[in-house]
Amino acid sequence: MTDLTDLADLPGEWTATAEALLPSSTPAAQPAWTAEAVVAVVDGAPVGVLALHRSRTGVVGDVLDPAAVAPGLFGGVGVADVLYLGGVADLVAGTATAAHLSPADRAAVRRALVAAGVEQARLRGARPVALYVRDAEVDDFTAAGLGRERVAGTSTLAVAGTDEEFLAGLSANARRTVRKDRARAAEVGLRVRTEPAAALLADPAACAQAVELVMAVKRAHGVVDHPRLVRSRLAAWAARPAGERVAHLVDAGGPPLAVTFACAVERRVEVYETGMAGEGPVHEAYLESLVHAPLRQALAGGLVEVDLGLEAETPKTRRGAVVAPVWAVG
Repeated sequence: MTDLTDLADLPGEWTATAEALLPSSTPAAQPAWTAEAVVAVVDGAPVGVLALHRSRTGVVGDVLDPAAVAPGLFGGVGVADVLYLGGVADLVAGTATAAHLSPADRAAVRRALVAAGVEQARLRGARPVALYVRDAEVDDFTAAGLGRERVAGTSTLAVAGTDEEFLAGLSANARRTVRKDRARAAEVGLRVRTEPAAALLADPAACAQAVELVMAVKRAHGVVDHPRLVRSRLAAWAARPAGERVAHLVDAGGPPLAVTFACAVERRVEVYETGMAGEGPVHEAYLESLVHAPLRQALAGGLVEVDLGLEAETPKTRRGAVVAPVWAVG
């Protein structure tokens, strides 16, 4: 066992199903959480990491309440009785493993980490829970005898070589939709400006505009957030060391209509947060920032996929994305 603040100092190269799971990106302990980690070691070298969290207050949002997220698996389970395996940030849980491991060794390390996490839960009289485990890891999480329930889907857009090769790999319907998006974006005069996320957030006026766009999306989904909290969350994300972090801003000659924060890490682009205005060619700007700007980012960087995140599956699959299950495990 180790404290989360020690993870940034772990040597070696790491890989994970999401950037938030990398040791350098794992948030340090926060006042609301008791946070530790299980580290797997082979021949004196760390080869795997699993974060463990327990709520100090017993109060979390609905997105981290096991009974709300997966009632079929956790109905009646209180937050105070839970040990979270694999993290509580960015709607993803999982492990980080050493990049040099073979697929078989990676699976063995994952299973050993989860088994150790389950044992820690037993010793503490807690229920082991992992929320938002990606499909690529779920078999290793359930190998310890845990159950699973599908709670969401994550949409991934495969990127192949050039733009022409990407288009050729789409179905006829998806290709037609992408071309129509591009034509419509040009027709309404959309412009995309991409800049480092940290630089954008350091500019008070630009930061305020981006924060308002993000908050508008939250309000549309019934989530009330404070500008300072949004700004703090975005700044913390932008300061993580892994990958190249950018903001894609879309406008039509005036104030920004949409923004997407995205990170190029390993061989993919991960969409982190999207914001959208309430007036103007909003639908076109939303698609441009959420799908087409990260796609161009991936094509320019020679990357192989764009992780478009959870929810809003229809506009993503209509443009060629494939949806994989996301699981609650416990």
